[in-house]
Amino acid sequence: MKGAEPMGTFNLRARLEYREKNQAKNGNALLVGLIAGEGLSGRGSESAREVVQLFDVFKEANKLKKLTTFVKTLESGKLFKQGMDIDFLSIGIEGAAAHTLVATAVCHDLVVTRVHPYASAKTPTPGTSTPKEVDSTYSVVTLDLKDSDKGFVTSRV
Repeated sequence: MKGAEPMGTFNLRARLEYREKNQAKNGNALLVGLIAGEGLSGRGSESAREVVQLFDVFKEANKLKKLTTFVKTLESGKLFKQGMDIDFLSIGIEGAAAHTLVATAVCHDLVVTRVHPYASAKTPTPGTSTPKEVDSTYSVVTLDLKDSDKGFVTSRV
């Protein structure tokens, strides 16, 4: 089946374009997990076993006008500053087993509304969509979609 990934996991690589002091900038970051909405218990990528299930996370994020992700704190401090406008965000979805690009999700006009360190619990909280790799070296980043008519557009490669 096209888009099926035997390991059931994906690598998520973000490329973003933004402005800083009226100068165009861009950057790349490895994302670990996506959750539709603002909390840690929405529809998340952690349970996605096929690309179509990951696309459902983006559809839900479009409805909620928010997407939450986890980024290494060092990268989040450079690229995802609270209040920052993002002109363009492209998320490359790679199959974890083969490390090949299988799909993309792109979105224009976002704003970083929340950035805070992830306070990991000693035991996983039931009902959360937090990936198991996430620990205290990560930050939680919430992005709001600014334009109510636009959102993430997904496509297979």
